[in-house]
Amino acid sequence: MSKLSTVILAFVSMIFCSWAEEPSPTQSPLDQKQGVLQEVWFNIAGNDVADLTRHEEYQKSPQHAKIVSKIDFTNLFVPKVFGQRFTTLIVPEKTGDYRFHLASDDASELWLSKNSSDKDMSCIAFVRGFTYHKGWFSQASQISEPIHLEAGKAYLLIILHKESGSPNHIALAWTGPDIEKPTIIPENVFHLPEILEKNKEGILKALATPAPASAEK
Repeated sequence: MSKLSTVILAFVSMIFCSWAEEPSPTQSPLDQKQGVLQEVWFNIAGNDVADLTRHEEYQKSPQHAKIVSKIDFTNLFVPKVFGQRFTTLIVPEKTGDYRFHLASDDASELWLSKNSSDKDMSCIAFVRGFTYHKGWFSQASQISEPIHLEAGKAYLLIILHKESGSPNHIALAWTGPDIEKPTIIPENVFHLPEILEKNKEGILKALATPAPASAEK
């Protein structure tokens, strides 16, 4: 092969590889497998979860959204009057009995399904008023009863959180097989659920909308 042919072949290979590495134009953030969807509604008064879920804005698409790797946040937003929802599938690596620990300021609720569907969900833990950040034992209600989970099986998990002023935080931990103390649930067990396709357009718009004066830490 001549020197010129070698140069041309190398150039064509470089162009092809560059083209092959480009993401598909139809790919969206929701196509990734792992993560937790965080959806936020701003300027909703009150510090109870019901103040969020009964508000007419909650029936609409969120004003801001983000795909996060875990649930452990402090001083999330300015303005500090908002409600938010975290949605994910939790897929444990080990079979066993788990307790979920919820901590927040202000109020929050933790809902869990028996499978990946939203048809059979129940509230397994909640915070009334507030707790300190990672204050896992402030209220009896913030700790779930033991729940048997199977390794490799997906369970739909939703957290509702309402905040009416500074400071604010939200965190989710668990205990279970080989986990003696409350530990923030690791990112490798969180997966985006298919139910998000129901409002894909609204979620994608919210993902592209910055939070006003975000002060996430």
